[in-house]
Parts: sequence; structure tokens; C-alpha cells
Amino acid sequence: DALVDEALANAPSIEAADARTRKAIAQAGLADAARKPTVGAGAQVLGAQLPPALVGDEIGGDFKVVNVLTLSFAWNPDVWGVSRSKWQAAVGSARATEVDAQSARLALAANVARSYVGLARAFDALDAANAEAARADGLISLNQQRIKAGLDNTIALNQNRSAAAAARQQAQAAQHDIDSMRNALAALLGAGPDRGLEIARPMLKTPGIALPSVLPSDLLARRADIVAARWRVEAAQHGIDASKAAFYPSINLSALAGLAAGNLGDLFGSDALLLNGGPALSLPIFEGGRLEQQLRSSDADRDLAVATYNDTLIGAIRDVANAVQSARSMDAQIATTTIARDAAANAHALVLQRQRAGLATQLDVLAAQAPLLRLDQQLAAL
Repeated sequence: DALVDEALANAPSIEAADARTRKAIAQAGLADAARKPTVGAGAQVLGAQLPPALVGDEIGGDFKVVNVLTLSFAWNPDVWGVSRSKWQAAVGSARATEVDAQSARLALAANVARSYVGLARAFDALDAANAEAARADGLISLNQQRIKAGLDNTIALNQNRSAAAAARQQAQAAQHDIDSMRNALAALLGAGPDRGLEIARPMLKTPGIALPSVLPSDLLARRADIVAARWRVEAAQHGIDASKAAFYPSINLSALAGLAAGNLGDLFGSDALLLNGGPALSLPIFEGGRLEQQLRSSDADRDLAVATYNDTLIGAIRDVANAVQSARSMDAQIATTTIARDAAANAHALVLQRQRAGLATQLDVLAAQAPLLRLDQQLAAL
């Protein structure tokens, strides 16, 4: 749990996902701002000299300076909902991006847990390899004693030496896996390899968790990838609405009030008042097919979003089915392996009793230990 919290706090992938979310929310804010009236103020000093041949000798030929103060107003009433649909599409995209960020957190937490379990399994494999190497060394020692006593040849000795070398190779491979898993965990935590060296051996316990007999299909609706795909379908539908509304006339209201005078002293007089404004209506007549192609593009985006949603849903059902089948298969394998391990443990215990009674040798004990070690390793892996 502590490693998951550390990863969520420091991982660069989460920072990148959060940055994408903030950008998408800001873009939705920009789309919303386009729906609202705008008011602006300005101040300007204009200088110009007009040719007498164009405007006459009365105002031409001299350099004139005009001081201007203005207050402007503009608003698009959005009668047909173009701006509203664009804003709703941007909101849908922002929500999908926000869900993607949550999905990134879930994936990171899962990877940390998976790597942590992998680290525990690597330690278990190291223990099993060391135990097998110790057993093989014991057999080698007994083989050497029997050879000196003239009771055996070197065949068994060489076989056990090979087994000991193989066990040590497995121990080296397990140690490599331990180092790799620690490096992987350090990377997931957003830290360097030194952080991995601080991670102690996991002491895992089998959780008392079992799958319910019935898994409602509506649980899939909580999956982040499905939620994000659904938001993208909604955003694409609003994109179609915006493309359709672009075919209708648009109305713009604008007004400008200001003061203009050649001298600063006359700027605030009644003769300096400047007014301009009124409604404007525009209707697309010939756009070279631009609006039709934009609508076709929006339709394709919606179809792509729907197909992606369906594909995501099918993949989610497959994932859940595979996970359920795997979990139940593991339960069955664990139960079967436990029975085999208990039988091997009983056999080993009986051989020890026979050794103490003088009816079995140390070779018999070590031979009976082999299947027990192998089944312990299999049970730990399962």
C-alpha cells in the first residue's frame, strides 16, 4: 500500500495524465467562453497624412493626429446551437480525458502490485533453489562417503553434482529476477535504482478473497476505459450537431462607443462622441463543399467512437471472462497441489521415522525430500 501511494504521488506518467486533463478542461472552458458576450476597451493615437489629389486641399497634405478612446461589445446569440454543441463536445472530451487519468492511476497501482508479487515469487524461487542445492550437496557428501567405502560408483555422484550446479544456476536466475523486479518497482515509483534496493522482501499472506458466484454485467460500466469510450461517443454526437447547425444563418450583434478628437483637450467634448454598431446576418451560400465535408467528417468521428466503444466493451468482457476462468483454475490447481504436497510431506515424515528406527538411510531421506521441495515451489508460484 505504501509503494502504491508513493507511485501515485511521484510517477511522471500520472503527472502527464493530469496535465492532459487540465488542458482538456481548459479547452472546454475556451469553447464555453466563445458562447458569451465580449466587452473590450481601447485607447489609440492615430496619425495620417492624406494626399490632396485624393481628398482635396481642405484636409489633404497635412499630417493629422487623432486621439481615440473606445468601448466595444460583441455577441453571437447562437440561435442554432453551434457554439453550444461545440462546448458540449469539448466537455465530453474533457471528461473522457479525466477518466483516462483515473485509468492511468489504476494501471499504475496494478503494475506496482503485480511487480511486488513478482518480487515475492522471485524470493520464493531463490529459497527453493537454495534448498535444492543444499539437498544435492548432502547427496554429494553421502556419495563421496559411499565411494570411499567401496559401496557405490561415481555415476550417482556426477548426477548429483549436475543437480547441484543446476540448482545454483536457478538461484542465480532468481537473484537476477529479484534485482529486475526491484528496478521495475523503483521506476514505477518515479525513482532511481537505489530506491529499489530499499524495498525489503515482501511477506505476503493469502488474502481471504473469493469471486462471487454471480458477477453482474453492469459492473463493466465502472471500468475506466468503457466510461471514457462512452464520453467520446457523446462528444462525437455533439460534434455532428455543431456541423449541422453550421448550415444555418448566423447572427452577430456588435456595438462600439467611443471618443475621438484631434486634440486631447477636445477628447471629452460632446463633439467627440463616436458610435457604431448593429446586427449582422450571414448565410453560407457557396462554401465549395466545406460544410458538407465537415458534416461527413463528424459522422465518421461518431461512427469511429461507437465502433471503439463496442470494441472496448467486447475486450472488457473477454478480460473478465479470462480472469474469472483463470482464478477458478488456479483455485483448483492449488487444491490439487496442496493434496500432493501433503502426501509428499507425509512420505518424508515416514522416511524420517524409518531413519530414526534404523530402517532407512540418509539417502532415502534426501530422496524423499526432492518431491516435497518441488511441490513447495509449485504451490508458492500458484
